[in-house]
Amino acid sequence: MWRLLEVQEASERKSLRGLDNTAPDGADGFKDLLRIVDELERVGALKDWCEQARKRLHEGKLYLKTTYRDHCREDGSCCPDNCRAFALSDVSDTDYKETCGHSHDMACGNC
Repeated sequence: MWRLLEVQEASERKSLRGLDNTAPDGADGFKDLLRIVDELERVGALKDWCEQARKRLHEGKLYLKTTYRDHCREDGSCCPDNCRAFALSDVSDTDYKETCGHSHDMACGNC
């Protein structure tokens, strides 16, 4: 095993932080929410509620990192969170407003 490590060079990881902060900011948001749950537990929130909140935060983070991109579609999803055109539209700014040819009357189980 040591010989393999001597021969195989360590790979370099380059940080892209600063170029596109969306992913790091999202991860930081989940960390902040976990800190809030910890603080709530410290000041007297129910332990079961806090454990459930931590579990749901973990599941939400995992869903956004893995499954969400498979569910997100350019057009045709009746779930408003999975329809890119609808989810990324801004009703108050015509430059960023796009209409869909279908209704958004469904909510998928993961959303």
